[in-house]
Amino acid sequence: MEPFILELGVRVNKLEIIHRNDRIEIKPREWLNTKMWREIKEFEWYLRDYFFRQSNSQQDSRHKFQKERVGIEMMNLYLRYRNSNLEKLNELVNLVSENLISRQVIIKKTNNISGDNSSLELTNKLSRLQCSKCLYISYLSIKEPRNCLRCSSTELHDFPKRKS
Repeated sequence: MEPFILELGVRVNKLEIIHRNDRIEIKPREWLNTKMWREIKEFEWYLRDYFFRQSNSQQDSRHKFQKERVGIEMMNLYLRYRNSNLEKLNELVNLVSENLISRQVIIKKTNNISGDNSSLELTNKLSRLQCSKCLYISYLSIKEPRNCLRCSSTELHDFPKRKS
């Protein structure tokens, strides 16, 4: 489940859930403006696309990624991020990877004692699915609900459609 609240064009991306006696209180930890929210969601799509393409490559299939190299590799692969600031891309990698970890799409492994050198590993193969309602392409793990990441529809099919 992706926690967010939409109110007056502003969204919450982190919630604090407090259990009190017989009720549950939900409080926002951090607010994002709509532009930043869109930027994060767009980057999440590109990061999922990156993981999908790298793990399904015919020549060099990868399931483990050095976290500090992901931003650089995305700058090289995607025209959208070619002239981006590497520091900002790494910040987006950190934000989005935390969401993907909570959704059990990836896991984070620390390679040394200080925790400086970490890697991201896919928990399962990603599937590329297209929504029949809004035509959005979603990259989903087996552990995620089979819902469109844009409109939440359950009407998804393989992309591209398999020929009969």
